Formats: sequence, C-alpha cells, structure tokens
Amino acid sequence: MSGVVGPRLSSIPPTFFNDYSFEFDGISEYAQPSTQTSTEDTSFSCWIKTTETFVYTDSRCAFGGRASVNGGNYTLGRLGSAFSSPNDMKVRCFNTLGTTKLNDDMWHHIVFTHDFTTKETKAYVDGNLEVTVTFPANSNLFNVAIGWNGFASSTFFEGSIDECAWFTSVLTPSDINTIYGTGIPNDISSLNLNPEAWYRMGDNSIYKSPQWLLPSNENKDKASNYSMSFDGTNDYMITPLDGTSTGGILSVTDSDIDLTISFWFKMIGGLGGQKGIMQWGNALPDGTPFILFQQESSAFRIFVDGGYRGLSSNITSDTWYNIILTRTASTNIWEGYLNGISWFTHDDGGTISNRISATDIYLGVGYITYSNANIDEVAIWNSDQSANVSTISSNPLNDLTSLNPIVYYKMGENATFKDPQWLIPNNENKDKVSNYSMSFDGTDDYIDCGNISALNGVTTATWSCWIKRGGTSAYYLMGSWGTTNADKQFFSYTTNQQILVYLGDSTTGAQRLMFNSNNLLTITTGTWYHLAIVYNGSEASDADKIKVYLDNTPITNQTTGYNIPSLHSVTTNFEIGKLGGYTTNEFNGNIDEVAVWGTDQSSNISFICSGGTGGTPPDLSSLNPISYWKMGDDSTFSTNWTVPDQIGGNDGTSTNMDINDRVGDAPGSSGNTVSFNMDINDRVGNAPDSENNALSYNMVLSGRTSDVPT
Repeated sequence: MSGVVGPRLSSIPPTFFNDYSFEFDGISEYAQPSTQTSTEDTSFSCWIKTTETFVYTDSRCAFGGRASVNGGNYTLGRLGSAFSSPNDMKVRCFNTLGTTKLNDDMWHHIVFTHDFTTKETKAYVDGNLEVTVTFPANSNLFNVAIGWNGFASSTFFEGSIDECAWFTSVLTPSDINTIYGTGIPNDISSLNLNPEAWYRMGDNSIYKSPQWLLPSNENKDKASNYSMSFDGTNDYMITPLDGTSTGGILSVTDSDIDLTISFWFKMIGGLGGQKGIMQWGNALPDGTPFILFQQESSAFRIFVDGGYRGLSSNITSDTWYNIILTRTASTNIWEGYLNGISWFTHDDGGTISNRISATDIYLGVGYITYSNANIDEVAIWNSDQSANVSTISSNPLNDLTSLNPIVYYKMGENATFKDPQWLIPNNENKDKVSNYSMSFDGTDDYIDCGNISALNGVTTATWSCWIKRGGTSAYYLMGSWGTTNADKQFFSYTTNQQILVYLGDSTTGAQRLMFNSNNLLTITTGTWYHLAIVYNGSEASDADKIKVYLDNTPITNQTTGYNIPSLHSVTTNFEIGKLGGYTTNEFNGNIDEVAVWGTDQSSNISFICSGGTGGTPPDLSSLNPISYWKMGDDSTFSTNWTVPDQIGGNDGTSTNMDINDRVGDAPGSSGNTVSFNMDINDRVGNAPDSENNALSYNMVLSGRTSDVPT
C-alpha cells in the first residue's frame, strides 16, 4: 500500500493525547533510529503489553539495546524469565530478574537506568524499583532499538509497545513515578526531563510504504526529519528534467533564463578526492554537464557554463550544508550561496555552455564520482529566487511549497520503497495515485499477466489503460490472443491516427474486426491518453458492441462489427505491450494503470479517466475490476518485473525488460525520481536540525493499533 496514514486531526488540538501504540509480531518487526548512546548516563522508558512466553535461556527487548561489543547480558532493556518460572516474563539486568510478571496481557511501564561512570544499572516496573546491579566493566555504547536489542533476532518482542523515551541521564525514582503517573502515560515534554528522543509510536507516526516514520516528538512539526543516504560507491537517483533549448522548463534563449537550484547535503566519513553530489547532465559519466555540484576534499565547487566556479573552504564531515545556485536573466549573473551566504558570482555573457546536456537530474553522483553523503530537500525553480535565499537556506528548515518550485524532492519524507528502488515523487505529486509507469522499447518488451479466466463467456467487459506512444508506427497494445482461432479473445491496436479492436468469434474464435476509427484521430507522440474499450454483446447494432473512449470522448466506429454475443473462452494469457503469439509491432512508449472488468463500465468512464487528484487517474479499486495493474507504482524487480494485480491473482511478469523500465512519468505527473543500487536502509532519520528519528522495518500498515495504556 502506498498511501499515507498520519496522526489524528482535530479542530481543537488537545494538549496531550495517546490514541495509538504499535504491535510487534516477535518474528521480524522492529523500529530504530540508527544511533547509539554516547559516553554518558542512559535511561530507557516505555510501556508494554504482552502474553509472550519463551524459554528461560532466551530474552527479549521492547525498548533499549545491547552494548555495541559485549554480549546479550549487556543489554539495557532486557526482559527474561527464570528456570523455576519460565512462563513469567520479568525485567532483567545482567543476570538478575525482577519480581513482577509482565506477560499478563496488561499494560506495564518499565524503566531501565544506567550510570555510565559507576555502571550501576536499575530496572523499575510500574514505578517500583525491582533490580539493582552493577554491570562488569563496560565502556561500550548501547544501541537504541524498539522491538529488539538491535543485534539478535532472538530478542524480537511480541506484543504492544507505546511511549518510548530515551534520556541521557539517570532518572530518579521521583522522575519515574512522574512518568508513570496513575498508570496512564503523561506528557513527558511537560515534565522538564529533556528526553534525548521520545517516540510517541502510533500517535506521531506516518506510513510511507513499507515503513512507519516515527519522528522524535520534538521534531514532529519540522519540515524534514528524514533524508536519503548515498554510499559513495554506486548509489544514485535520476529524474528526467529537460532544461535544453529545444523545450522543457527553461527559456529557449540562454540570456532569458532565470534559474534557482537548492539542496542540503552532509558528507559521511572521509572527505578525500572529488565527489559528485548532484548533476544536471545527460549520462554517467558526462564530461560536459550543464551543472555539476562537487565536493573537493574539504571544499565545495560548482561546474557551470563550461568551468568550475567558486571553490569554497571549510566543508567538514557530518555537518549539514545548504547550497543555492541562482541565475538572473537581466544580468546574466550566476551566484552561489553556501548556508545563505554568497560565495561566488559568474557572468556568462548571455550564452551558457553545455546546455545541450541538461536532460536529467542525478543525485548522489556527478561526472564519474559518487558521494558518501546524506542529501535532503532538493528544489529547482525556473525563476530567480535570490530574494528568498534566507527562507530557502533557513535552519530550522522551511517547507518550500509556497515558493512554487518546478521540482521539489523531500527525499526521505515522501519516499516509498518498491524493491529494489526508492520512489520519490515530485512533492506536488505526493498525493496522486500514479507517479510511475512502465516503459516499453517497441522491440521485445512485454508483461504477461496470465489467463483471465473470469472473462471467458461474459457478455460485457471493459479494458482501460493510459498510453503514451514513443513513436509513430502501428503498435499492439494489449490483449488475450494467439496464433490459432482457439486462442483468440481480444486485442487492441493503435497508430498515431487510429484505434482498432478485434475479438474472437464467440463460437469459432475466428478473428473479427469490431472497431475501427479509421485515420480520423490525432494521437500525438509523447502525450498521455486514456483509452477505454467497452464490450456489450447485447447491443442491437453490431457496430455498437464495442465502444471506444479516448480521454473520456466516445470515438465513432467506422466499421460494421460482428454479432458476438459473448467473449470467446480461451486459455491464452493477457499480455500488455504485444500481440500474443506474434513478435512484430510491439508497443513503443509508456503504459500505466491497466484495468479489466467483466462488466460494462460506460457510466464510469469519466471517473476512470480523471477522477483522481487534479483530474489525474484515480484508484480504481472501488469499481471492483477483475484485475488492476498500477504498473510502475507498485512493481518490484529481480530478474524480471513483477507487476502486482491489486485485485485478483493475475500478477504480471515482464519479459526482456530491465531495471530502467520503471520511469517517473505518469498521466498528470512528471519529475518523479527513482533510485539505483540503493536499499531499504538508505532512508535515515536524520535531516538538517533533526536527528534521532526512528523507522520501522518489516512492519505493515495494520501494525498501528488503538490499544493503549488506560
């Protein structure tokens, strides 16, 4: 699921509410902020509810973590059981157990404290001290994790967890009783205890498939809490963005170009050598990019108008920086800003070198070098934003939506992961149903969706899809068809002027031309069109048995059709991008949002075409299609693409297609980026002026529950 689920909204926000916790399966579900405690005192506080039992030699951890080097005994937040009572889960510090049974299906508040200097460690249950021990010498740091100890899968916790708070101090008994209150969680932010991080769990969390984003409570209202991490080896993202003089987002004439580019970056680890952070170019490597942003040892420079400009100094590792580059048409001046302060200007004289290369935006790489960096809040305007530099570079960050950038990537905030790629939509597209389509090469690319047996013998049917033709030839689009009459049911065929639809005869399967628009249409290459084909075998006129709608407009049938009262029953597979049994005229271009019904959807064509956000494609699930393929938005790739059927069991499998065939272009949505060579761990809970934000792993949307301590 790619939708967003957020916190409760209210016309009069309460001062404190606790409506949701998270439920963990004890198998693989956990959350963590990818951080460790420091060389300081530590306390972990949380609420748990569980019925889990386990053998006394095992242990669990709801919130806390194991020391970075030592074994499981050095877990702060450990839960265990005794040999004499193995079914009773209790708090455990090193080898000492508490007294209260925790796995009684009741909510309990547990706190663990650790004095870094003396190693004295304590555990409290429901406000009462139950264990005091001194850890053996330990100078290591604790992981911070929710649902396990951050190391061992054997410690996964089964049950509900709520209100996790981490402190860089040893909480006193008074502090702990204040947090516990009357057995109902208190607002920790009002208690002057200054937690390092406080995870409200379900209450502040937002679901971005396949992860829950759990910001530390102090960060919940910030513009950004999550960035993307690039490994400096081969991680990168790409977005088609045309800035050439032959079209696209910029003025045709160089001298008329107003432009602003802004992003935040933080180098991770070493600073040696040249590392490309962002590039506007046409290939990797591109020796003559339009614009290149590059870290150079402990400095930063920008390649623009054919040369390097503005070598800055004092770039340090693990520090966030904002870069802004502007061009002002009235003066032909480029100006670079580092953290809002101008550091160079350049006059291009009205002619800009290498503009022919301005076809794609690359993040995490430039020229031939990759960057080991976090990148966040990338925005591009086809206007001069010099007057807004202070707003754009502000830290804490401002949301830039009101400044109307052409593209705006909030990176980790809006990203969804469809293995093996991150999909980050242009921010203006984040609420749209479709932002990604599949690209077909016109040679041998297609998707096989298996046999749709539910269409056999039906008297009504509808096929719907979006297409963007990539050439001017005639192309087969989709169908269930084969080389013998026994295999023929349906297929459609398009040229740049014509749509044709064929059915197999109800009895013999013989090929019948049911619809022909003749050469009366204009289907422009590179433009999205919605195509709906409706079959109704009960229509009195054979010419009306197939109706075709192009962008919600009915197209006149120029052929007489045939009397086909029901669809021919076949065992052939439904294929997208080709004609079954044949290898010629395969589709060249993009296809999106394919759906099939065993009913006449004529009355719903307007909604199917434009019922979504801003007139874009809607989610079609409510219309109960037999099968529905969202194409690029939900597909995953291994050797081939798997294109899930959102409704039925007819998942599609690609043939001859590769990782590059998912593209960030869909009807009414463009400028969306995709990653390459990145994985689920590359969204991180760190952004400018925001840290210690957690992410879930292996948890689903239904993991949030309304069962809370009361």
